[in-house]
Amino acid sequence: MNSASRWITRRFAISASALTNRSKFYKKASVVPVSTSSFPLYNVFLDNRKLRTPSGKVLETESEPLALAIAHEWNSQKKYLNMAHMRLTGLLFTALDNPQALKKEDVVSKILEYLDTDTVLFRSSENEKLAELQQQKWDPLIKWASAEFDLKLKPSYSIVDVPSIESESRSNLQRYLLSYRFLPLIGVQYAVESVKSLLITLSVMAHRTDAEDAVEMTLLEQRFQSEIWGNVSA
Repeated sequence: MNSASRWITRRFAISASALTNRSKFYKKASVVPVSTSSFPLYNVFLDNRKLRTPSGKVLETESEPLALAIAHEWNSQKKYLNMAHMRLTGLLFTALDNPQALKKEDVVSKILEYLDTDTVLFRSSENEKLAELQQQKWDPLIKWASAEFDLKLKPSYSIVDVPSIESESRSNLQRYLLSYRFLPLIGVQYAVESVKSLLITLSVMAHRTDAEDAVEMTLLEQRFQSEIWGNVSA
């Protein structure tokens, strides 16, 4: 795990420890547009108080759906707060506080590191059925990404070899990712780390793959092996 990833994980832990098991101190979370902003901006309120990050910053976002989802996380809490059930809140806390003063170039650099170990670029060379399943499920994704971002990718069929990825392909992805602002990139990094695949994440971002299918592609080999061992056990 790289330093930026450790930082995100650590920030989640800090936020969680600060809020988990604390008694619920509000009745309702709601979303309120910021009237003084010249562009769409939203606050989350806990009763009549603005939600703030662990460092005291007001939680603001340009995304109304994100604000509504965060409010839903807080409204779903019971007698005691559980930060483990408020992933989006923790993620935005992390991005807004940014204690290491990361720039978006730093985040993009860390995201691109995952390309060398991307789940869909490693194929089975020992199990023919698994290899066929990987080809069926993952090849369309690689074909789409190659056309969409002008990439030249060659999967690896060995656990000791890395996939073949041309430097121009990295540059193309870097330019694309740098078109995003800092806050969305923190979300992208967290998604890539979660599914162990930049290509799957890009497909979700393009609305080509939904979250459920993304998880299925990520766990393809694990579930294949589970079915085999399950059949053997039976």
